[in-house]
Amino acid sequence: MNRTLTLIAGVMFVLIGMALVMPAVAQMRDTGALPTAGVALFLLGLTLTL
Repeated sequence: MNRTLTLIAGVMFVLIGMALVMPAVAQMRDTGALPTAGVALFLLGLTLTL
């Protein structure tokens, strides 16, 4: 059961991290720059994903 919970938590962290990274990347593609809030969400998403 512990292994299953660890696996589920890992998958959830990757999905949540990518959900934070993708909008920041799309905004950077459209505008060419990221505002401060975008950088913070981008770094948080990378941390959760890695």
